[in-house]
Amino acid sequence: MKRIILFIFLFFSISFFFGQMNPEKWKEDINFLRENLSKKHYNLFFKRDKVLFDRDLDNLISQSGKFSDLEIALKLQQIIAKQGDSHTNADYGKLMISNTKLPIKTYWFADGLYVIKTTKEYEDLLGKKIISINNYSLKQFSDSLSTIFVRENQAIVKKTIPNLIVQTQLLKFFGFEKNQKYTLQCSDNHNIKEKELIPENFLKTSQISVKPKNISFLWKNENKYFTGNYFLKDKTYYILYNKCVSKESPSIFTGKPEAEKLPSFLEFQDKILEDLKNLKIEKVIFDMRLNGGGSSPQGTKLINEILKLPEINKKGKLFVITGRNTFSSAIINTMDFKNSNAIFVGEETAGKPNHFGEVRGFTLPNSGIEISYSTKYFNQYKNDDSTIKPDFMIEESFENFMNGIDPVFEFVKNYKKT
Repeated sequence: MKRIILFIFLFFSISFFFGQMNPEKWKEDINFLRENLSKKHYNLFFKRDKVLFDRDLDNLISQSGKFSDLEIALKLQQIIAKQGDSHTNADYGKLMISNTKLPIKTYWFADGLYVIKTTKEYEDLLGKKIISINNYSLKQFSDSLSTIFVRENQAIVKKTIPNLIVQTQLLKFFGFEKNQKYTLQCSDNHNIKEKELIPENFLKTSQISVKPKNISFLWKNENKYFTGNYFLKDKTYYILYNKCVSKESPSIFTGKPEAEKLPSFLEFQDKILEDLKNLKIEKVIFDMRLNGGGSSPQGTKLINEILKLPEINKKGKLFVITGRNTFSSAIINTMDFKNSNAIFVGEETAGKPNHFGEVRGFTLPNSGIEISYSTKYFNQYKNDDSTIKPDFMIEESFENFMNGIDPVFEFVKNYKKT
């Protein structure tokens, strides 16, 4: 059965390769990108000048007949990534084949990269720490794969690599494939084992997950846009802000039917402020670890209202939690706390304090590839740091995760002002 699946995988891969666009069409697309991205982007050449950008595009045009459509799109993304704006990208995903993923989902914990989801066939891999794939180390994968995104800091590597390392078309592009085979080397209590993985669609309906003994408040609510909870025993009020999007967001949802399905941030804000004023609270947590952005004004308004409360805006009472997924508008909301008495805890952010944003897009005429680009630069900080570093760096281990222990929450609960 595995061999049949592998044959089908190879058949579609070969069919995909030969169904490609001709070089003249790619030349039109690349020149279209050159002209439009230069004009539309807020400042495309802030880091790397136009001469180098044009040289790379010209080289790609001259060699386009040697590559598949996907390879050209990936090389185009590499050129764009060199310009240094993490919000500006070529969406090569439309050229990826859906049934070419390794059937695992991974997460980078403090102590390594672990398998947290797979299929029934590979159930014995759950909870295993990945050492290598095809004898290539994780560093080798990171060094290569990070050329297709802007590697501004280590946080964005931990955020992005787990999603890319399972894409066999990317592994093939970078030369990590061995005879169409993918052998996973992993460890469990220092015992090394190997397992050959067959690429597939890896649909959510076929996935099974590790089974933690308990689940922390963060992971229990990871799919909510935002929520709050008062932990009576610890007298700690926990605000979990996962998405800068709501029913009232002045965004792509405004005026559309989808907006009505979203939760109301105004109702959430009113409830939070009422609780903060009336409950007996010793500590307040504002957690943006899972927040990848959206529209920042709603968060800024709530944060400003919180900071107006003298009983909350105190050293040792207000805590802001950040992580690798804190990005874009969530960075702006994190910076909203910078002139407060808040203590920052967690991981470094993938996003920079000063960054591009207000993303728009256009489509290449022949390939249909979507190009996203920034129309604004948010300059909030006098130093051009590559990340926001917390006052206290605390990472979650795999053991923490399996036991339902959030080490950041535990730190806040046990924190005593000196």
